[in-house]
Amino acid sequence: MTPRVLVAPDSFGGWRSAPAVAAQVARAVARAGMHPVVRPMSDGGEGLLDALDASNWLDGTTAVAASGPG
Repeated sequence: MTPRVLVAPDSFGGWRSAPAVAAQVARAVARAGMHPVVRPMSDGGEGLLDALDASNWLDGTTAVAASGPG
């Protein structure tokens, strides 16, 4: 049975997005003969939309117009 490795990085401070870091680590894991399970993460700051998009969470969103708070 091929070992599975969870690859769940956050972004690297605006230098690399979480999906880009996850893809690079996943390639190294695969070269080592293991199966990467890629799940880019975010702490809610920069890179949140990148992580959500990579996980297909934004597929069902709808744009709405807002005039202000409340």
